Amino acid sequence: YEQDGLAFVGDYENGLRIFDVGDGTWGGSHSNPVEISFVSGYSHIEDIIALGSYAYFAAGSQGIITLDISEPWLPKLANSFVPGTWAYDLWIDNGYLYAAVDTGGLIIFSLSNPAAPSWAGNYDTPGNSLGVCKSGDYAYIADYHYGLRKIAVTNPSQPSEVGKYFTPVNPYDLQVEGGYVYLADSSMGLEVVDIGGGGASPEEPLTVARWDYPNDSRGVFVKDGYAYVGGGWFGNYMYVVDVGAGSGSPTNPIFTGQCNSIHTYGLQKMGEYLYAACYDEGLKVFDVDGGVLGGSPSNPKHVKTVPTNTAWELWAEDGYVYVADGNNFQARFYVFDVGGGGVGTPSSPVIADSHITPDHLYDVNLFDGYAFVSGGDGLRVFDVGGGTGAPNDIIEVGSWKFSGVELGRGIFARDGYAFMVCSNGMMYAFDVGSGIAEGSVDNPQMIDSLSLPGDLFAVVVDGQYAYIASHIGGMRIVKVWE
Repeated sequence: YEQDGLAFVGDYENGLRIFDVGDGTWGGSHSNPVEISFVSGYSHIEDIIALGSYAYFAAGSQGIITLDISEPWLPKLANSFVPGTWAYDLWIDNGYLYAAVDTGGLIIFSLSNPAAPSWAGNYDTPGNSLGVCKSGDYAYIADYHYGLRKIAVTNPSQPSEVGKYFTPVNPYDLQVEGGYVYLADSSMGLEVVDIGGGGASPEEPLTVARWDYPNDSRGVFVKDGYAYVGGGWFGNYMYVVDVGAGSGSPTNPIFTGQCNSIHTYGLQKMGEYLYAACYDEGLKVFDVDGGVLGGSPSNPKHVKTVPTNTAWELWAEDGYVYVADGNNFQARFYVFDVGGGGVGTPSSPVIADSHITPDHLYDVNLFDGYAFVSGGDGLRVFDVGGGTGAPNDIIEVGSWKFSGVELGRGIFARDGYAFMVCSNGMMYAFDVGSGIAEGSVDNPQMIDSLSLPGDLFAVVVDGQYAYIASHIGGMRIVKVWE
């Protein structure tokens, strides 16, 4: 922090240092700073701010320290306040000091006596308060795991939260439903982003809610007012969340029920049953809507597991479930009859057909009788009823191969186009029959590509926009049609 030609520097492990960088007294400058004093005894200095004859610094577990710097060559301790938690960040405005203090939230101090800041008010945020700034009548808190919190401070003795914004961090899966995007955001849980359902737009989205998944959310599917959320490596349950079926809503998700299920990545509901791709356990069936076990959203029940090698994602349609399964050692595209062919039933899947591939398969999406499957070597297209093939007689009709080392993850096909996102951040658009190029389902033609940040896991196209779950890169929105 710089004030009147003096720079105040927190030496994280060793205390506070004051430099002349243009005061004129000690001959220092920005290009040649001169240290004039050092205050020892404080470690983990997170932030410093000065006002007049006093400097205030956040010193971690040692609290908020006030120094008299009227003689900067000989700073003196004036006051200290230890909040019982870690002091991270400070802001001064209009006679008040605002402090972000980890589990203590926002603390406001009056500077009517700048030598001894006095407690004025406090607002405890739900997470860990790491940063603070103030603009106008509001203080903004960066709250770890709980996003940006907007706090009204017109009355410093009674600060109150008036808004919040969650930032998707590591989403693995997403679905668009009713003008909202639902994201499975790893340790952040289920996040809901308004893209039109509540007045926002795809070009100005607004995160409106978060439901904390207790462990590691990886898969999400929304239907009939319920969000079904599955866990990854550290998630031991499949959860059901009310987002509109009962008293819940997209802006107020409410936990409804749960059922044991580990490594649950792909989820889709068809009829009374929820089908789940559960990695090393295979295809699972849950009764969630009055099936053979009388399950419900508040009491989902596991009905059956059909073992496969490595089930990543699935698609359920017209009495069949299509599963992208396998790693580099054994990859297979499965079709399960769950009532469509009269062999299996909704509660008891039976393999209708399968197709071995030489490389990893990850995601599957159906459109117009064709299954589009992403994997380790690119895009594959299977005829499952659009041509001479059928769900019980699938035929691989086309493919597009990577030229380098990539891993195809999310896939989405509509209206003669297919969109694939990959582990290296690339998004590809294909003509598979749109007429814009010479592509077809048996000869996909890549017509455009885009590099995005992060490891891309899932893509959904809705209207003019593609919504992409990027691990590390958050949610990305790409306009794909004018």
